[in-house]
Amino acid sequence: MDLSDPVTPVAAFALGAALARANNCAVASARRLVIDGRADWLVGLAVATSWAGLTLGLFAFNLPDVVLLPAQTPLTGKVISGGILLGIGAALNQGCFLGSIAKLGRGELPFLFTLCGIALAMAFSPGLLAIGGSPVPQAEAHFRSPDALFLASLLFAPVALFGLARWWNRGRQAPFALIAVGIAGGTVYACNPGWSYSSGLYRIVSSGGRAGFLQAEIGTLAVVVGVIISAVLAGRFELRVGSPKAIAARLGGGMLMGTGAMLVPGGNDTLMLWAIPGLTIYGPIAYAIMIVTIMAILAVRHRFGRF
Repeated sequence: MDLSDPVTPVAAFALGAALARANNCAVASARRLVIDGRADWLVGLAVATSWAGLTLGLFAFNLPDVVLLPAQTPLTGKVISGGILLGIGAALNQGCFLGSIAKLGRGELPFLFTLCGIALAMAFSPGLLAIGGSPVPQAEAHFRSPDALFLASLLFAPVALFGLARWWNRGRQAPFALIAVGIAGGTVYACNPGWSYSSGLYRIVSSGGRAGFLQAEIGTLAVVVGVIISAVLAGRFELRVGSPKAIAARLGGGMLMGTGAMLVPGGNDTLMLWAIPGLTIYGPIAYAIMIVTIMAILAVRHRFGRF
């Protein structure tokens, strides 16, 4: 049974449509806490992650021989340094992996150079490739145990239900969009862990360009189309070319994020929607290191001015 076709593009399209309406960027969420003193957007990221965890667990429980889960990568200095690089790169880029693709889909063309930066980091990091560097964690093909599903429910259900209650009581679009991000993200990673644009770029680079771009990036194309259509319908689409300074920042940020993703392994999209929901140990630690790094940079910039 192959779940990757046609579920992957459909779920990726739904993920993109939700990203256009949700406060999902780690940089924006960290900035809201540092500058405004409000943690609601970071809580929203936890809500999305929790719904991804419940979705992934449901798929894994019902299809244990089909669904791939992230393997337990050891917690090493690579994970810590990768999380730091993810944070520095995201702060410089002014957008994380998910935030970048969402902003690109809203018409901010400089974020194309974020993708170029990620690809360059993978192409010019032979040392990382030699030691098994990859933007996607290794996967294992069997669900760990019913106890693990029960543990996941205990961990994720309260936050997921909090997000549901918040949407139900307030009737606002953003909480529902975060729930949709989690469900769509958990679905697409359950069906095809290698769907993301970072892993697609990695396949192209590691194969010497022999991997077809369309084949490698079908999931990303579906996400971008979903963001564009959703942004247009919401009146949020606007083409922006950007300054050379902005382009340089996106390129440099993408290179740092690409390097960090290979060390962890995984960018914040993979960590948030697959590694953490898959109950890995390194996932929440790397994600927390990334968030703390972003917050530290933003705090310094806020205290001493932009530099």
